[in-house]
Amino acid sequence: MIIDFHTHIFPARVIENRESYFSKEPAFKILYDSPKSRLVDAETLIEVMDESRVDKSVVFGFPWENDEFFRMHNDYIIESVLKYPDR
Repeated sequence: MIIDFHTHIFPARVIENRESYFSKEPAFKILYDSPKSRLVDAETLIEVMDESRVDKSVVFGFPWENDEFFRMHNDYIIESVLKYPDR
């Protein structure tokens, strides 16, 4: 069994509008300001896992400073785990 122990997924609204989070989240801007910094959703992670023959991934959120962003991201991770419980 292959387990990727450190992965990140993001909700579509973050992926599609990453720049809108930069002003309130300096750490997010540092890590994801570059277009080379790829943000993926749960479905994309599953696709990459399948291509790479990874059985399971451990998903981490992001240390948002804004409580609203923190809750939104945690809710997305919970939904993703419920959707893909074995992955």
